[in-house]
Amino acid sequence: MEFIYSRLDNCILFDKLKNEEISKTLAYMLDFKEHENLVVIPKPHSIEISNAEICIAVIFYVGFEREEYEAVKVKNNFHIVVFESIMLSLCEFEKLPLKFIDYTALFFMSLARTEDKKIREFLSLMNLRGNNTVYHLDK
Repeated sequence: MEFIYSRLDNCILFDKLKNEEISKTLAYMLDFKEHENLVVIPKPHSIEISNAEICIAVIFYVGFEREEYEAVKVKNNFHIVVFESIMLSLCEFEKLPLKFIDYTALFFMSLARTEDKKIREFLSLMNLRGNNTVYHLDK
């Protein structure tokens, strides 16, 4: 793991967004299209995930609106994402088109979209009915 940011949470987020499955899922959640060859770049106030078709700025520090927003807003199909709902209420970001994504939603969407056979097998456990005895007695 790279320790680029002062907060450990942001370092972990950067590390996880470098996972192709997770970054592709985040892009899919934003415009419902599949994206390949996404590049994850650390920025001073955000993490940029982009290719020629999409640009995502995951922001977590005040200062993005002054230093990074101008460069992002001219890019094709840009999205500004926050994972902390408190960011939506900050006056610094009130004029920015922020999109809130819940970590749990990204987690479950990544699981649902994975092609990894082992993970698919674990997910199939959710389809098992744990209390079949009671189920059959109800009939």
